[in-house]
Amino acid sequence: MCEYCEKEKIRVLKYSRVNPQMYINKKFGRVTIIDCYWIKDKKRHRLYVDYKCECGNIKTSSLEHVLEGHILSCGCLKRENLIKRNIKHNLYKNNKRIFDIWNNMLQRCENSKNPNYKNYGGRGIPVCKEWHILENFIEWSIKNGYIEKDKQDRRNVLSLERINVNGNYEPLNCKWIPFKEQNKNKRYCGRKLGE
Repeated sequence: MCEYCEKEKIRVLKYSRVNPQMYINKKFGRVTIIDCYWIKDKKRHRLYVDYKCECGNIKTSSLEHVLEGHILSCGCLKRENLIKRNIKHNLYKNNKRIFDIWNNMLQRCENSKNPNYKNYGGRGIPVCKEWHILENFIEWSIKNGYIEKDKQDRRNVLSLERINVNGNYEPLNCKWIPFKEQNKNKRYCGRKLGE
């Protein structure tokens, strides 16, 4: 028997203002409360509920969490949202590398916690609004010579380059070039060699 099952369930508390029975059969999100009772928890009595999710799972939680909206399902809703978010555009599966390039570009320019932000977003280099949508970026990339290659063989891998290094990430200022060529295009500090 689990630790929870051994705890004493108290159906009515003599001086309580809340009757646990009033919550039974109430629906919150995907869950319906099927039982409500008091349990002594760290020197005080706390209301707990057994709830049934629409998917059929039965779980237990404190009534507080249910009423505050922390529990809307048994966890199936979170799983479904995660799956939807990851296959929202159904493009990741066929375009993993271009998705990574697109995501890294956005992170460098817009996420101040990204280690490379100071060299991109910190310098005022934004990504154009059109490219905030992955489909638009992939469409532009394919029209402009991008081909999905083997990531392990870096000789043929293409890299996104800004023509003007101080310009924005936008269709008129970007092109696809071989990775080896991209490595040659770096900003250097103002010091000359030998100083």
